[in-house]
Amino acid sequence: MIRYLSVGLVLIIAMMAIISRKNYSKYKDGADILWCLSAMMFHITPAYFKSKARSVIRKTSVLNTRSLEDKLSDFMIGLYHTFLVGMVIILIITIGITFIPDSESDLYTVKRPGVGENSRYVDMQLDDETDGHGERFSLEISPKEYTDEEFQNASAQAKSYIDSCFLGDNISDEKITNKLNLPVRDEEGVLKISWSTSEPNVISTGGDVSNDVIEAPTEVTLTAEIKDDNHTDTYTRNVVVVKDDNLTSSEKAKASILFIERDSRTDKELVIPREIDGVRVIRNSGREKRIGAFLFIGIIAILLFTYIQVNHLNEEGEKRDKQLENSYYSFVNRLAIHIGAGLSLRDAMRCAVKAEKSEYLKKEVGFTLNKVTSGVKENTAYMELGENLGSQEYMRLMSLLSQNLAYGNTNLIGLLDSEVRQSFYIKREQIKKRGEEASEKLLMPTSILLILVIVIVMYPAFINL
Repeated sequence: MIRYLSVGLVLIIAMMAIISRKNYSKYKDGADILWCLSAMMFHITPAYFKSKARSVIRKTSVLNTRSLEDKLSDFMIGLYHTFLVGMVIILIITIGITFIPDSESDLYTVKRPGVGENSRYVDMQLDDETDGHGERFSLEISPKEYTDEEFQNASAQAKSYIDSCFLGDNISDEKITNKLNLPVRDEEGVLKISWSTSEPNVISTGGDVSNDVIEAPTEVTLTAEIKDDNHTDTYTRNVVVVKDDNLTSSEKAKASILFIERDSRTDKELVIPREIDGVRVIRNSGREKRIGAFLFIGIIAILLFTYIQVNHLNEEGEKRDKQLENSYYSFVNRLAIHIGAGLSLRDAMRCAVKAEKSEYLKKEVGFTLNKVTSGVKENTAYMELGENLGSQEYMRLMSLLSQNLAYGNTNLIGLLDSEVRQSFYIKREQIKKRGEEASEKLLMPTSILLILVIVIVMYPAFINL
């Protein structure tokens, strides 16, 4: 099943890649066809996700509109390509695993667990070729049991022994049709077991079942008295006797398999028949589950890698915002000083950013000054700079400078001084907030140290009491 699913997914990816290759020929040369499919996926990506990625990329890189769109497409197409390559690799490996022969050369010969080991479960399917009925069930292969001389004398073990052999060839307590196996001694042959029945004409004390005397399902209570010379214990079991025609072919086959398993518990291996009375027996080796788990883990790994890439981009944006926030006071202060010294606004911007520690701010201002040099209007460039920086403080400052260039303002130095004072208060609050955050982080270690000091001081006093 998993093999066909994996092959189907590979074929779907291949068909979509071939179709996309015709429509996205830009990515044909020197690239695999998955690049074309990645380009198609980028093309159909909702505008909302493109906008979110664009805003984060713009935070981390100083780009014009065209370069920003190119980097957005390169990033998202590369992300899609990484995902598709990982998916194809996982699917191909999964397909290859399905062709590797099972470690058990003969699925119908099962090695039984050794004495004291846990039971082994074998998944199988019963296909009735006469009526097309199928049934899946998990067969529990019990561990190899001791010989009679190896078992201890205990009533609990005697009850377990009764449970293991009680049904005989029957399927369950609710559908009793064949003789029950009612032992008269435990496996060691020490404890005596005597049986009584509530309906002796239906089930005898020897376990014989007379279902020809009943017209409807009949409930019978069987009671076993387990005893030795000094102790007595009671075992009770309720069963329902039904007619043979109430059982399907699959249920009869299941009863036969259970009988074979019970009858071979002293053997090292269990040989499962391939067919029982027209019912085909198919053993499920469990490889499907293991291969499915591998495929699931592979997909999770690809998604996790994709998430890490996107998260790294978001962290870069947050780092950039924090740097700009920390640099605002020093930048506007230097800008006010240079303008007050008589420099033009453009020269003041250039001088103010030279001593700036934030690389992001340097690149943004340098990019804006280059645009002004190339012919963009100065007030327009400063407004775009404020939008690119994204912070309200920078947008307010650039709006102030743009209005000064557009309409003129003789009180620009006074307004900048006011902005410097306001930014100082903002920076002070930011420092105070960071100090509070640092204090909160130190609160737990400080509390632990305090508790340790109290214990060290008080311990001698308690010892001397």
